[in-house]
Order: sequence, then C-alpha cells, then structure tokens
Amino acid sequence: MILHKSEYVEVSYEQENSMFIEKFLPSTTNMTDDVFKKEMSLIYELIDKKKPKFVLIRLVT
Repeated sequence: MILHKSEYVEVSYEQENSMFIEKFLPSTTNMTDDVFKKEMSLIYELIDKKKPKFVLIRLVT
C-alpha cells in the first residue's frame, strides 16, 4: 500500500511483512534542504503511525 508519493520519494507499507519501504527517486539530486526536511518529517510520522518491524530504504539511480 502506497502511503506517500512525491517527486522525490515513494513510501509504502507491506502489512503482511510489517515492512516500511522508502524508495528515493533520482530526482532527489535536485532536492533542497527544506524539502528534504519536510519529506523526512513526513516519513518519520508514518513510521511512528505504522510501527513496522522492518524498514527498507531503496536508492534508485
């Protein structure tokens, strides 16, 4: 289930595996510091809400 999608990151959650997946897209090279902080704050809020057992971070080039 996709929880958040932006120009820079796609965040999903697999309930059956209790896995939170962060997929950072190539456009992150153009991300400003402020946008990065906002995206990370949102991601941390979602992690806190779902409380997954696992977190997978993918960097897509």
